[in-house]
Amino acid sequence: MKLIGFGKTDDSDWKLPEEDMTFGGNTLYVDLIPSSCWFSNVRSLVSYADWRIIRNKVISRAEYKCEICGSEEMPLHCHERWDFNDKTQTQTLKRLMCICPACHDTTHFGRSQITGHGKTAIKHLEDVNKWNITETKSHISNAFALWKARSKMEWNLDISIITNAGISVNEIPGSNKREKISHETIKRINKNDDQY
Repeated sequence: MKLIGFGKTDDSDWKLPEEDMTFGGNTLYVDLIPSSCWFSNVRSLVSYADWRIIRNKVISRAEYKCEICGSEEMPLHCHERWDFNDKTQTQTLKRLMCICPACHDTTHFGRSQITGHGKTAIKHLEDVNKWNITETKSHISNAFALWKARSKMEWNLDISIITNAGISVNEIPGSNKREKISHETIKRINKNDDQY
């Protein structure tokens, strides 16, 4: 698949050939990536130019609105939804979706705590899902329990929906290289120059 185009276009029908547009639904939930998988994502594995095009197409097909809460707050982000198969220890990219900064901070709640946005993320989770604080805390606690268990595993990364679309990727790092990648990326995040 040749990626073309920037700017506002009608990409409402655009999708990666094997993308599951229903995976994970359009609900807001804390989706903690196992620490053994941190920062090995599409954005870090494709060229900057390809990432910008993919991101723009995902945002365009969502009609420039968050697919979770409907917000049009800019900048909208391109979020990856992953399936974690505990038996095969495979992390598989299933879907790319357009989400607003508040939903992205909530989804990546662990990162939000590190960057000082934890309380705001909790409030957004409550508001969007119409939960009380007890429901919210229970959800977050369950997400961290799952994260802790999955972080003990070494995961294989499957981004075949990207490669099967003909998009070139950098070498997929083994789990032994991911710790170094995570430290380097956290430094960039702290400099606030990371683009989603």
